[in-house]
Amino acid sequence: MKRSERRRTQKAIRKNGGQTAPGARELDILAVLKAAMQHHSAGRLGDAEGLYRQILHAEPNQTDALHLLGVLAMQAGELDTAETLIGEAIKTNPDFADAHNNLGLTLQRMARPADAEAAFRRALDLVPENALAGLNLANVQME
Repeated sequence: MKRSERRRTQKAIRKNGGQTAPGARELDILAVLKAAMQHHSAGRLGDAEGLYRQILHAEPNQTDALHLLGVLAMQAGELDTAETLIGEAIKTNPDFADAHNNLGLTLQRMARPADAEAAFRRALDLVPENALAGLNLANVQME
């Protein structure tokens, strides 16, 4: 998404009090999610957090926003919040392998290796070729 498009989308959402127009709601949420992910990838965590929260204001059970806000919380060391948010994402989509993997990482950082191992195993059950989940499982088993 071009910067000008992102600005227009963000301006429209702010203008509508965080809500999107009924006909364009899904498209706008996807556009804002894409912008949030770009901020997140670039290390602009505050900007990413704000956009994830805008999405959740408009659609409280938006799986990707819940998951990625949880990842952001994990990166910030807010592990209880990360566990809650990623857990909510998993409730909305139980087959979300990346969320299970990131839940495992959160639980591992919380010194809960048995729970982390279960989360990594679930990620691998869903996507057996998930090398990252396999590596994370091996790491938690070695601890």
